[in-house]
This record gives sequence, structure tokens and C-alpha cells, in this order.
Amino acid sequence: MAHIEVKSKLDRQELIKSFEITKSIKNLQRDIDAIMCQGDLPKTIPSFIFAYESISPKLINKYTLDYYNTHESNIDNCIDGICILNKASFLKRDKTFWEAYNNEDSLMLFFTKLFDSMTKNRS
Repeated sequence: MAHIEVKSKLDRQELIKSFEITKSIKNLQRDIDAIMCQGDLPKTIPSFIFAYESISPKLINKYTLDYYNTHESNIDNCIDGICILNKASFLKRDKTFWEAYNNEDSLMLFFTKLFDSMTKNRS
């Protein structure tokens, strides 16, 4: 239903590795029935990163934008969200990721976006 990369510490190297894994995951063919979720199945498998610690949120945003502006032309292959526990959450909005919330709101936003992406067609 969804893919989550869990990292104890998210740095640039782990971020890039997660983006590459995400691209592979998003290109997989699913064999689940539509009855297993509410609404229409999303076009691709929703993919997220959750980290307990990380480099600064500012650097996470910079490296994410740099990577996707350089390596990926198909927005459907991009990660759907990144959550750094009690620091920040980033959500996909076209190819411009944005820091949605910080501090304790990051986890609630992460779970809300995860649930939403698994239950609705995002087209």
C-alpha cells in the first residue's frame, strides 16, 4: 500500500539513496485489489522518508530540490514526503518541496499525508 524509508539519521548520502530506492518502488507494478483501499488507487505507490534525526531542515530541502531538479523529470517518481521527528515535514508540491510544519506537528502531518496518499487518487 505504501513505502516508508526509516532512517536513524538522515544526511545527504542517505537522502540520495532513499530517492533512488523511491524511484524503483514507484516503477513497480502493484497486484492489490482496489477493494483494499478507499477511493481510487494512486497512480504510483506512495513513498515517504521518516528520520529520527537529520542534518538541518534547510539542507534537507536544498538537497531534495537539487536532486529532483537535476535527476527527475517525472513528478510521479518523486518522494511524497519527508518527516524528521519533532523538526520538520516536507511534502511534495509539484517539484517544489516545502517545509510544512516544524516541531511536534511534523509527525501528525506525516501520518495524515501518508493516510491521505493511500486512500485517494492524487491525479
